[in-house]
Parts: sequence; structure tokens; C-alpha cells
Amino acid sequence: MNELQLWWLLLLPVFFGVGWVAARIDMRQVVRASSRLPRIYLTGLNHLLHDELDQAIEAFLSAARENPATLELQLALAVLFRRRGEFDRAIRVHQELLAREDLSEERRSEILAELALDYHKAGFFDRAEALYAALQQTERKHWALAQLLEIYQVEKDWRKCIDVATRLARDDSPVWRVRLIHYHCELAALALTAERWDEAGHHLEQARAIERHAVRPILLEGERHFLQGRFEAAFEEWLTLERIAVEHLPLAIDRLMAVAERCGWQAKLLKRMRQWLHRYPQLDLVERYVEFEARHGEPATAMRLLQGLLRQQPSLIVLDEYLLLVARHVDPAWLADVERVREVVHGYVQRLARYRCTQCGFKARRHLWRCPACGQWETFGPARVIEIDAIAGH
Repeated sequence: MNELQLWWLLLLPVFFGVGWVAARIDMRQVVRASSRLPRIYLTGLNHLLHDELDQAIEAFLSAARENPATLELQLALAVLFRRRGEFDRAIRVHQELLAREDLSEERRSEILAELALDYHKAGFFDRAEALYAALQQTERKHWALAQLLEIYQVEKDWRKCIDVATRLARDDSPVWRVRLIHYHCELAALALTAERWDEAGHHLEQARAIERHAVRPILLEGERHFLQGRFEAAFEEWLTLERIAVEHLPLAIDRLMAVAERCGWQAKLLKRMRQWLHRYPQLDLVERYVEFEARHGEPATAMRLLQGLLRQQPSLIVLDEYLLLVARHVDPAWLADVERVREVVHGYVQRLARYRCTQCGFKARRHLWRCPACGQWETFGPARVIEIDAIAGH
């Protein structure tokens, strides 16, 4: 086998291995172009495969200086710059490429999309938005709309989000339905804060028209009644979760307790809370239940209920509340020991009980409708979790 044949055998697997860098590149065109590249190009690819970005960039820069007409190399280099956060260099490469007069329409569209991403990642949203608007006249229309939607979500321009999501929702995809529901809910929440009751009601109607039993519109509709002093309507609205989404009752429990105390319905709510915990021991209601039972019910009843929960659904959260009740009734001779044990358990609960995103694993102290890490909607469950691995790490 001569040297040229060996060179080709080495080159082809390398190009396949870095396909993620040169997305949408015609491989035959790459192979033809590679025959005109210096060996330093292979050196750069080798560094790239080993995640040695500094060395890869230096090698690619040298190769580009020797053969500046190579489009694929310039595109790959700009991607590397963007990945490293060197947005100004990526922008400059793409702008220079756009100035070429020998580009096909498809190539020009591709480079324009890359430049839009440069601006987007760099935080120049106005420039990115203008380019995404231009790309809507090309075959990249739906991609550009999806990128625009990400910008509008970051800017919390929910009206524009609704407009773009409506244009993207060409089918009955649940993903777009969920997003549209939350965009309307975001606007409803803003209207409630400003006491624009009719506007809030309008957006909640729009959300419920998309999905009648969606949880967040129910919570916000109850809040609208509550803020306007219609406490019975609010109470009944939140209680519909008992029938259609019982696992989300913990998200309404604070307001339910507030209404019950205001209207003298403590016994009514206590009865329901006991039933919920008997039927659904996994509900994240224990802390609120113990607090409410201590104020308006019988601590002995709470003690028996927690003992049952520890047998059915043992957890540190239940144990923490159980030890709190034990400390209130234990023999004084044992009080110090019980309090020390509770202090340890309570410390773990406070540090580790978190809502967790099922998409990316991000953890939060309070329930969120949209994950701040991955940007997905409805990925936080309504119950907090304590991960055993986290305990072992402490």
C-alpha cells in the first residue's frame, strides 16, 4: 500500500468522527477539499477528537492561512470559536464568509443561520432576531421560528411566544399545547399581580380551552377568586385537583389552609387532609398537615397517621415530622436524645429536600413550571425528593 492510499484510509474515519462539528456538510465535498489541505489539518482534527480545543484552533488557523478558500474549514473553525465563547471571532469568520460572491443560496442560508446563532449565544438578541426573521423566507423557516421562541422566552415576551408557538404548532403535538398553556398562564399571573381581573380571566380561559384539566390554570383561577375575595369559589376551584390531579394538591395547600382559617373551615379541611394522606401516602403534604393539625386538631391523631405513613411510605420528611411530635410528648429524660436525632434528620431534610427536573436533573427549593437550566416546561414533579446518593455524599 503506497503512502497516498494509507493517507486516505486514515483521513476518512477522522471525518466521520467529527461529523458533529461540520453538521450538514456534504462529505464528498469535504473529502475533495481535504486533498488540497496541508497535513496540519489532520493535526487539528486529532486535537479536536481529544478535546484539545486550544491546540485544534491553532492548527486550524494555520491551515486556514495556507488555504483560505476552504469553506468547510472556516465553518468548522467558527463553530469552535462559538463553543469556546469567543463569539466575536465566530462572528467575524461568518461575516467574512457571507461577503463571498461565489456562495450558493443554500450555503448563504447556512452561514446566515450560523451567524444568527453567534449573535444569539452572545446575547445580541436584536441582531439574532433580525437574522431569524430573514431566515423565515428560506427552508430554515421552522428552525428559525424555534430559535426565536427561545429568545422570546428568555425575554419573557409571552405574547410573542404565543404568536410563534401558534405558527409552529402545525399538529396537535402535546409539546406545543403545554407551551401555549403556560404562555397564557404567565400573562394571567402578570395580570393578577396588576389586579387586571378580566385580562387574567381571558388568558385562563384560553389556557383551559387548550386543555380543560391543566393544573396551572386551575391554581391561577383559584388565586383570581381568592384575590377578589371570593373565598368559597377559590376553595372549590382548588379542590377540583382532588378529582383530576391529586398529586398536585401540595401546590394549593397553603392557600387552602389560608381560606379554611379565614372562613372557619378548619375541621372540613383537616378531614380531607387526613383522607388524602391515607389514600395517597406519597403526597408531599406531611409538613403542612402536622402544622395544621397542631393548630386546629388533635396531635394524637397526627401521631397515629404518621406512624402509619412510616410503615407504608417511609421517608426522611415523614420521620422529621414524626420526631417533632415525639419531642413534644416524650418523657423529659429522653427529650435531649430525641431532639438530637431530630436535629440530624431535620438538617438533611432542609439541605436535600428539593424539586427535581426530570429532564436535566436541576434541583430547586420551590416548585417551578419551567426549568431554568434546560428551559423545558412541566419537568418538575409536584413532590420534593431526597436522593440517597446526596446523603451518602455528606
